Amino acid sequence: MRNNNILVMGPIGVGKTSVCKELARRTGKKLVEMKEEKRRIYEQIGFSLEKCEEKYEKYGIMGWYQYQKPFELYSVKKLLEENDDAIIDFGGGQSVYDNEEQVKEFLSIVKSQKYSFLLMPYEDVDLSLKLLSERNEDDDIDLNRIFINSLTSRQAAKHIIYTGEKTICEIVDEILININ
Repeated sequence: MRNNNILVMGPIGVGKTSVCKELARRTGKKLVEMKEEKRRIYEQIGFSLEKCEEKYEKYGIMGWYQYQKPFELYSVKKLLEENDDAIIDFGGGQSVYDNEEQVKEFLSIVKSQKYSFLLMPYEDVDLSLKLLSERNEDDDIDLNRIFINSLTSRQAAKHIIYTGEKTICEIVDEILININ
């Protein structure tokens, strides 16, 4: 089933939340922010904050990242089941998978979505990382290195918007042109 959700994906600090808020204001669609919903959804399948923190302490940000991946995949599926006419602000990692099974499952989940956008600062990876590193914490830089290089986000997106020097309004205008 195809629906009228508008999915917005991208690395940490690219402006997804600001874009989604403005997009929701202009379209009148409900805004669903993954970061606000994920705890509720993660707990449905046994997420443990203690275990997550333990992984971080033992293995650093990559241990934390690997622990969360199955929960992120489930959260994508659940939010798309629960919504059919919303602006959905994915978290930075919700569209990034490196496990082949997770990649296949993610792509099969989002293929039914009529509108999916990937926001990236620039086409150039190094320029993107430089800009995002100015906006984020050290751990986020390591994650963004993975997120920017991920093919999964690019495969899932029907449109890629390079946000570099654009304003929020210009980005939203570009999205609206592609959905009308």
